[in-house]
Amino acid sequence: MKKTILCLLFFTLFSCSFLTHKEGMIQISFQLEGVAPDLNLVPSRQTAVWLENMDNNELTTLYVSEYLSYGGYNDSTICSLWSKKADWEKTPSELFDLVTAATPAVDSVKTISVNCKERNIPAGRYRYNVQVHIIENYNILAQGEFMVGKDNIANVAEISYLPKLYPGTKDILVDVQMKYFLQTSK
Repeated sequence: MKKTILCLLFFTLFSCSFLTHKEGMIQISFQLEGVAPDLNLVPSRQTAVWLENMDNNELTTLYVSEYLSYGGYNDSTICSLWSKKADWEKTPSELFDLVTAATPAVDSVKTISVNCKERNIPAGRYRYNVQVHIIENYNILAQGEFMVGKDNIANVAEISYLPKLYPGTKDILVDVQMKYFLQTSK
């Protein structure tokens, strides 16, 4: 009897966890700002947005700027972390078309919405990443962590500069936020 109850309990918990992530949505939003005119700098603003499963290091690309997607990934200075991990040249054309879009415009909010079921993102611990190329080997990286399959969550990313802050570009990538929420069935 105890074994039956334990088996039922385990099955119920596993099933609920499995079904829960299938109904989840991830939204990542950010804004790219301009630079001061006296800098005489035009940042490339090539952008990559991806998830990393913290349990198995699997990478899921959610968005890539067109130039970066169409060959810019071969330049190791542009969105260097994503370029090293993505193995983009092996990407199936359906995924390539799904995530490739124009470089985000200055002073506008870019929001990426992802249905976990459609993109086959299982429950687990994830790190979300937004990397923006500035110039030469200078990039800005925003990161945060969350759980797929848990309750609704929202957080603001932490910003870092690779290899360091390029003078005058501190506020190019701003308001990086992530929301994960469960969809209710109708």
